[in-house]
Amino acid sequence: MNKLKRIALWGVVFVFGFLMISSQPALALSDWLMEKYSDYQIYFYNAEQKNCIERGDEGGDVPLVGSDRAEKIWRYIVGLGIDGLSNKPEAIAGILGNIHVESNFRPFIQSSSGYRGLIQWSSSSPLLNYMSSRNLSQYFHTGSEPPSLTEEIIDAGISAELNFLFNVPHGNSANLYISRLNIPTNKDGVAGARAYSDLFLVTVERAVGGSEGLEDPGVRAFIGRNDYQGAASRRAWAERYYNQFKNIMNSSGGSSGSSGTAGSNSLPYCDESDDSDDTGGGDYTGLIFYNQCDPKWGNLNYGPSGINGNDGIGTICNSGCGPTSFAVIAANLKKNTSITPKETSDSAGKAGMHVPGAGSSWSITNFLATKYGLSATQIDGTVAAINEYLDNGYMIHTSGKGGAPFTPGGHYIAIVKKLDNGKWLVADSSRRGPSGEYDPATVMAGMNKNNVWAVK
Repeated sequence: MNKLKRIALWGVVFVFGFLMISSQPALALSDWLMEKYSDYQIYFYNAEQKNCIERGDEGGDVPLVGSDRAEKIWRYIVGLGIDGLSNKPEAIAGILGNIHVESNFRPFIQSSSGYRGLIQWSSSSPLLNYMSSRNLSQYFHTGSEPPSLTEEIIDAGISAELNFLFNVPHGNSANLYISRLNIPTNKDGVAGARAYSDLFLVTVERAVGGSEGLEDPGVRAFIGRNDYQGAASRRAWAERYYNQFKNIMNSSGGSSGSSGTAGSNSLPYCDESDDSDDTGGGDYTGLIFYNQCDPKWGNLNYGPSGINGNDGIGTICNSGCGPTSFAVIAANLKKNTSITPKETSDSAGKAGMHVPGAGSSWSITNFLATKYGLSATQIDGTVAAINEYLDNGYMIHTSGKGGAPFTPGGHYIAIVKKLDNGKWLVADSSRRGPSGEYDPATVMAGMNKNNVWAVK
């Protein structure tokens, strides 16, 4: 977070829904705004050095470079470096075809039904819920972009939405698409671009209730329905963008063109040699934290065939909170950063700990503790019991459902320490770093009292 306090977003305080229009070239960002940028893992232009791109809390950011918005998004996805997506022009084209139909690449557009942004986020999106709570929804205009928006501001909106789409696990996450890239029957060339358009439609856009069917047999068999909106148009645009951009597959985010072309304003990353590592963990008072959607492992399989398998029932990103949060515990207790979600998810998956549609079995804590030479004790789900074990050097592995630090669908967390102020420091694997300091009562409100384990 120290870096985040030094930076401004491309010289304006205007990003997606967290925006404040101003004629000032650069303004200090308020604490709550900086916190939300961190929460949603949005990246920033380094206004002080003016010669590099700050990465933010999660790696993988690339500058927006291109002659138009479609090319900028294409190059952004290439620059993510996600195997099977970033090096697969057909899969990228499938995304662009859908975005074209949904918004024509306008990040601030609102439909007459209230859907907003590039992929037309629903009103239940966590990002839009946050915006509504801050009364920031006025930045969206029905049927058009808000007036007087510069391309710089529009780029900022596109960047914010893409970071949210690719880095935050939620109901419309691109991870649902990425984890199923093996589904289409047609995977190459024009036919592949059209097939991946169908796949993005059914996994992310989910525009059902229309009169148009899917074209690819594999996608039709996977989803089991055939009533979508604008499916044919999405395929046609995917085909067009595939033919237009298929040769743009460099991973630098820039173009090799001459001065004045799309790549001429490409910026390097800021030097992070002093505070970065290769494990995906971050430092917070000497502790290690992991994000289950880190590109190093987020799209790996979580299931009985292990991380290199292809069970088609889950990935570490969309269902691996159990092994990821335990990796935080094991890495800290063993003081071993080589223990990462890759290893814990592989072992837990092969041992049958993954429960399709639910996440992880309650047996996962004891299983992984035994594997790593730790002791796991099931304890009473009370504040007093948890505090007693925390005071004696244990960490707590537990699950729950509801508000933060849990999720409505259920989520595993690690309570890593009791702080001097009596609050608990919680590691929430849906983000990199600690989710924050929580009053015990807040955690207890969602915790499953019958699944609380003390590990040492």
